[in-house]
Amino acid sequence: KILMVMRENESGFLHQCTSTDGGLTWSAPEMTAILGYPGHLLALPDGRILCVYGYRFGPYAIRAVVSEDQGRTWDVAGGFVVRGGLPNADLGYPASLVLNGGGDQVWVFTVYYAQDDEDVTCIQATRYRL
Repeated sequence: KILMVMRENESGFLHQCTSTDGGLTWSAPEMTAILGYPGHLLALPDGRILCVYGYRFGPYAIRAVVSEDQGRTWDVAGGFVVRGGLPNADLGYPASLVLNGGGDQVWVFTVYYAQDDEDVTCIQATRYRL
């Protein structure tokens, strides 16, 4: 099964669809409860899925939510800020990977673009533990 999220600029919510045949055909897109875009999905070692996305509404941030049921639902209420305090909506396109934290600790490294305090657009990154 392949899960994909996509941006939809009119509503501002991420939409998702699935494929069960290796990407030959896809389900119809369905709106998620995730307000923001674009998103990046990461399969976690414990089976959960992390969705990191740009939040282009004040307060501007890179945010994340987790699904414990293969993307059928997302814990938006339990979502968290990966990087806050960004100066404007010119941000996003995150990409994440799991770092080897050892034991039951899951460390994630997320790269994204945003502007710094001097309005310079640059690549930024955050390392965090789930």
